[in-house]
Amino acid sequence: MTSDSAAGGPPLGGLFFPKAVALVGASDRSYLARHLWESIRGGGYEGPVYPINPNRETVYGTKCYPSLGDVPSKPDLCLIAVSETAAGGVLQDCAANGIGSAILYTVFSNTAEGESLRQSARASAAANGLVVAGPGTFG
Repeated sequence: MTSDSAAGGPPLGGLFFPKAVALVGASDRSYLARHLWESIRGGGYEGPVYPINPNRETVYGTKCYPSLGDVPSKPDLCLIAVSETAAGGVLQDCAANGIGSAILYTVFSNTAEGESLRQSARASAAANGLVVAGPGTFG
């Protein structure tokens, strides 16, 4: 079996075997973000998980970071649980901070604006060489 990089495809190691994870949109009020946090922690993942929310100092009983650029070590994977209007910016932040993989949990509305935001997020990911699962991924 050859690696994805050797076969000319995108590197998937960060998506499937991350050494560190960021959870953007971490909030005690978000069912999705809480579920993701509890799944990671309860599922036995032992690497660092960094909750990201510029409006919180702590979340889930741990330190919360205002942005991807503020975490102590670079995550390999970013879990994105934000609104459709914020998703594209988070993907750009991933690229700016050298994070090559993301799972986009955002669900885009079935409107002209939602479709425009979805296409913008897709274009941002492609332009920056990000490996992205989603949007609307849950599972």
